[in-house]
Amino acid sequence: MTDPHFQSVLILADESANWKIGGLRQLDRLLLALNELAIENRYQEKIDIFIFWKPEIETSARWLPSLPQLNRVQLTESPYSGSCILATCLFVARDGLAEFFRTTSVARFEGSNVELMSVWPQLSQRFDTACRSAIGESWRFLNSTQDIWSSETQLLRRSGKSQDGPVARFVNRPISRAVTRLLLRFPITPTAWTISICVLPILSAVFVLHGSYASILIGTLLFHVHSVFDGCDGEIARAKYLESREGGRIDDLCDVFAAIIFVASLGLGIGRWLSPSSQFFPWAAEGLLCAALIATNEWLLRLPRAQSHVASTVLASSLYPRHREVIQHSGLLVLGEKTVWWLLQLTKRDVGILFFVLLALAGWPQWIIHSWLAVTVISLALTISARLRSI
Repeated sequence: MTDPHFQSVLILADESANWKIGGLRQLDRLLLALNELAIENRYQEKIDIFIFWKPEIETSARWLPSLPQLNRVQLTESPYSGSCILATCLFVARDGLAEFFRTTSVARFEGSNVELMSVWPQLSQRFDTACRSAIGESWRFLNSTQDIWSSETQLLRRSGKSQDGPVARFVNRPISRAVTRLLLRFPITPTAWTISICVLPILSAVFVLHGSYASILIGTLLFHVHSVFDGCDGEIARAKYLESREGGRIDDLCDVFAAIIFVASLGLGIGRWLSPSSQFFPWAAEGLLCAALIATNEWLLRLPRAQSHVASTVLASSLYPRHREVIQHSGLLVLGEKTVWWLLQLTKRDVGILFFVLLALAGWPQWIIHSWLAVTVISLALTISARLRSI
């Protein structure tokens, strides 16, 4: 370990250790933040952590974190001289601990185990002084339980993704964060939420299959609601440090399932509504073709690929990793990075689904399939082109 700040940490634990913010107790969150810091900085050794409970806290009220994610920290039975001092009254959002160390003068424990029990007040005062003399965007000092609500708000505001489109940022996220704040009160996992909301696209398909103006509008609205609620699983994961590759794959599969079942059912529903029985087949065929092309494109995007680099940091941050190869090798960048960025923003999933709602509201559901099929054909062509050029 090259950075002496994190060789060992002494955590001052008082009543705030049990304060729950964003579904995690403060002591758990602090250790998870240290664990995250060790992973991101690729420390070779685990961080040694000594939890120093306030003497007035009864033994029966004390506890030790035992979360499975804590694989880069280890608890010790005594502190080391020179240990960095933290306290459970420190709230940190994701990646907030790194900013805390950059913006504060780190207090340290300089003493012996013999005198440890008598110095808790002095250590706490030194930590408080260090916090109050600095200001951070992703961390804050908790004075009382009244700070819990605002800290949770701060946590959720930082739970969005750089890949979010304009509708997700300004419409979907405010709604999903309100829902997530409620969900964080319960022990629900991100994957459990992802799977549970799959009922929404199924209900959506049932409605659009009925084939009337009202049923197609309701079905499209349900599809949009699914898109909004789909942001909650990631927000839960980031709030509770529960991100995983498996969870991401399940989320992607559920999104593809939702798109396929909706567009295929919409083709059948539009055929029932707009056409006599003799002209039913073209609408159904267009919906099924669009569903098949969506599945094909997603399959190609998930095939093993070489790492791709997009020169523009802004452009790269708006792309999911599986899309970077398409942008890099398809030849799309000849249009210019600014033009490509705008094209990406206007064709984001969240923008498209809101556009579908407006088309259904206007009584033009056939244009949902027409536009979705056109975008899917172009996306598939770019994906195939990128694959061939990268061989």
